[in-house]
This record gives sequence, structure tokens and C-alpha cells, in this order.
Amino acid sequence: MELIIRLKNNLNQDEIQIIKGFNAKITFQSAYIPLIGISLENPAFINDIKKLPFVMTVRSPQIGEYLEGDFLTTFFFTPFVSRKALSQYNYYGWGDTRVAIIDSGVNRPSVVEHIDYTNTGHNDIFGHGSYVADIIKYFAKGANLYSAKVGNDRPDDLAVMRALEWAAIEKGVHVINLSVGFKPVSRCKGDCDMAQIINGIVNSGAVVIVAAGNDGPKNNTLRCPSCASSAITVGALEDINKVFDYSSRGPVGGSKPNIVAPGRVQIDENGFGGTSCASPVVAGSVAAVISSVADVNLVYKALYDSANDIGLSKNIQGVGALNVERFVEVIKNETMDSAREGQE
Repeated sequence: MELIIRLKNNLNQDEIQIIKGFNAKITFQSAYIPLIGISLENPAFINDIKKLPFVMTVRSPQIGEYLEGDFLTTFFFTPFVSRKALSQYNYYGWGDTRVAIIDSGVNRPSVVEHIDYTNTGHNDIFGHGSYVADIIKYFAKGANLYSAKVGNDRPDDLAVMRALEWAAIEKGVHVINLSVGFKPVSRCKGDCDMAQIINGIVNSGAVVIVAAGNDGPKNNTLRCPSCASSAITVGALEDINKVFDYSSRGPVGGSKPNIVAPGRVQIDENGFGGTSCASPVVAGSVAAVISSVADVNLVYKALYDSANDIGLSKNIQGVGALNVERFVEVIKNETMDSAREGQE
């Protein structure tokens, strides 16, 4: 069986040997927070592990969901969004832009590297991750995709944490998309294990984009890890000025989700929707431009400053709706200003 152990501090060598003394194998050790994943052969040792003085909590991995809508409705987004402004200024994601898709796997030849945390092979038998990849490549056709499979029909949270650190530390990706969500036992305030790892990754310079969840219209229905303070949390638009009822809301007075984007797309004969669709729309737009900016903070500023305020509460729309044309304009102007300053 697999367990997630939250520690008081990072393990020293003596403590590692104590864990291994329970005939346990350490399968994951976070570089961002004091947390490990273990594989334990004998469940009878769980209570003994809980009593160790350096252990805070012991739990089983949580099983989540891919945040696709209940409906299934060429690329045709609803509401309409286009990559034309990106291509007009040659924003394609060239230049070794690396994007990690942490999902159900990706069955696309554009994937540079696969990793499987399910022991079922890296193929996407569910189809979810492959659609996410299609959306990202629509906006950033030059990006290199890295696929981490964290579940078949449902993701595992230990696998997601392992995938996050693989993408950020081993692969040095620039953008991570998470169209997955986990229902917290109690309302997450952004202090869960996964949220803290995401915050650490963002602090190191990567951009993490997360689907808000499909549990609206009630307030305070965000899924973990969309509660991560440093993540770009994305809700789903039904129309130009309307957010889908199912799109998760943050707490009243909060600023999550951060932005909303189209929540439906038709790809050839296939439809795909939910905040799972909205998140990679933003991820693809970011991936298209990120290699062109000297400071990744410019991406956040341009993304939020260019959004359309659609007149809803911040806990429903964040700063507003993604506006690709204005986003590109801000990026273009800022990079031109930086170039001028470098010549002076």
C-alpha cells in the first residue's frame, strides 16, 4: 500500500533508516516541503509510523477527478477565441519552451517524454490528457510537451505531487497544466500539501495553471490544488459575459479563480469541456509567449492586466475573461520597451 507522510522537518539519515525499518520503501521525497511517499508491505505498521516523533500525519493518497464537464458538445471554442494574434507576432512557443501535462497520459507524437506513475503504461486510455495537449498545441504549436500520467480515469494525488517535482526539477519545464482536482476533506485554504509544492515551483520560476473545478455554482467550491496562492486558477466561460454554473467559485471576497477562459471546444468531431478545457487555453497562450519575455512575472502582469472585466464578483471571474489579443499586445509592447532600454 502507498502512504503520504507529512513530516515536522526533512528527514535525516537516521530517520530514513527508521522508516525503512518498517520494511517500507520511500518512493517520493519532496524538494519543496517536508513530505514523503512510501510503499508499505504490512499495514500493521501504520500506527507505529504515526507515533514516530518526527511524523506529523500519515494518510492514504487521495483519488481525484479530471475536470471535464458532463457534456461533449476544426478547433471551435465557445465562446470564440483565436490564436491569430499570437501567430501574427510569431508567438508559437519556439525556443525549447517546455510544457508539462499532468493528466491521464497523452497519445500524441508531439510529446518529447512520457513518464507513468500508474504502472499501466503511458498511453491515454481515457482521452482526457490528449485533448488537453491538443488545446495547448493549438495555441503554442512550437512547445515541447512532457506528459506525466497520474491516473487512468481518475488521478492519484501522490502521483500528481511526484509528477509536479519531476516536471519542475528534472525536466525544467516552463509551464505546467493541471486539469485535475481533488475534493478536500475540509475547505482548502491553500495550505494543503500539493498547493505548497505548487507555490514552491512557482517561486522557482515556472508557471503552474490549474483548473478551478466543476462544483459550482455555490461559493467556496474550489478543488485542490486550485487553491494554491501562486497558481493561475482558471474558471470556465459559457458565453462572452457568462461563467458556467458548474465552474467552481472561490470564497466570497477572495480572488480565486484568477481568470476565466472558454469552457467548450470542438476538435474535429469530438467535443471537450469543463474547467479542464479552460485551463489549457490559458496554458497554451502563456506557453506561446513565455520564451519571448525576460521576466516571467511579466506574463502574470500581462495576463491579468489584459483580461476583460465581465462584471461578476471576483470569486466567480477573478480579474475577468482571457483576452488573447490584448494579452499579446501587452507582451509585445513590454518586450519592445525592454529591448529599447537595453540599447540605451
